[in-house]
Amino acid sequence: MPLRDISILVSDISDISELIPLILLMIINNNELKFKILKAYFFLTSILKMYALITSKFSINNMHAYHFLSIVELISMYSFYVIVLNKKRNLFFFGLFSLLVFNILNTLLYHKFNEFNNLACGLNASIIIIFGLNYYHQIYNRTDNVQIEKDPMFFINAGFLIYASGSFFTYLFGWKILSQEAIGLFHNAWLIQSISNIIKNIVIAYGVWLMRQN
Repeated sequence: MPLRDISILVSDISDISELIPLILLMIINNNELKFKILKAYFFLTSILKMYALITSKFSINNMHAYHFLSIVELISMYSFYVIVLNKKRNLFFFGLFSLLVFNILNTLLYHKFNEFNNLACGLNASIIIIFGLNYYHQIYNRTDNVQIEKDPMFFINAGFLIYASGSFFTYLFGWKILSQEAIGLFHNAWLIQSISNIIKNIVIAYGVWLMRQN
């Protein structure tokens, strides 16, 4: 099978896999605010990715979906980690406001709705990486014993770190990858983002499954 066809197949699986953690979050209902945010995140990203999947089959430009996806990811992940990291909300929400302004201005002035917004997506991915590493730093500095193999947040955070790290390269060169002929490894590099997203959904689904024991 040509690399381009493999890339498309894996991308389709990646979009559909977004439903796995969503279904588990709906079955294992946890009323903590951070998990409500997580459920809202997967609900909205599932809708956007299903839309992107369907429109791609009809060769319809769906780059605008990624503009909305970057906004959803930014608001959801920022809010999620502010709670998880127990940060001062006023200061952190000022940061969220600043990043939202950047995302909106990027769409209005630089990457239009029919173009891939790689700068905004790349910045958002880097923010997730910073938050994720900060969370592990907090675990490292904790004085109490943490059974990480039974800790849902350890795996949920790992999933987002894998996703953000694996996606960063694709987002950094996103417009060049998506705007040219899908020949060779570089122009099929969306495969990296797709695989990292599948791993994210599986690892987070496992973390959500651990929630039933708590």
